[in-house]
Amino acid sequence: PVVQGLGCINQNTVAKVHNDVIFASERGIHSLAATVGGAVTDETFISFPIQTLWESDVNLNRIPRMWSRFLSSINSYVLLYASGSSNLPDKALCYNLPLRSWYQWEDFNASSLIEILRNNRKQVLIGRNDGLISILDATSRLNMGAGISPKLKVGPFFVGQQPTSEAAF
Repeated sequence: PVVQGLGCINQNTVAKVHNDVIFASERGIHSLAATVGGAVTDETFISFPIQTLWESDVNLNRIPRMWSRFLSSINSYVLLYASGSSNLPDKALCYNLPLRSWYQWEDFNASSLIEILRNNRKQVLIGRNDGLISILDATSRLNMGAGISPKLKVGPFFVGQQPTSEAAF
């Protein structure tokens, strides 16, 4: 356990984020600094605003398939996970650090990701569930040569603080 009664569920859910470490437990997503520095209560979890989503959508039977990284290019901790009865990761929960806000990528075909520096540009390489690799960066909008139609939900526009909520503006 990281602290009494709270442990990390998978080494691949741990990510160094600036001067902290973010990790997932069966109960949610946590900051190591906040966890070690205070009481372990639901209100201190980073995932507290999306706790209902965590409890209802994350397939904890597929913990070994979870994967996370801190992507500095989007200033976000990204956790890939299998939802519902899915066997492979099909969604990503993303926590934007400057905004302290959650957003979600749905129908996201990825089992791993890493950020690299290539030609003086940061790019995210995505290890897909079908064994292929895709590139996601600020200028590329292609998925193995095909156009991407992204469905993104961004933190500041959440209705009721739930990343699955939608609203027209």
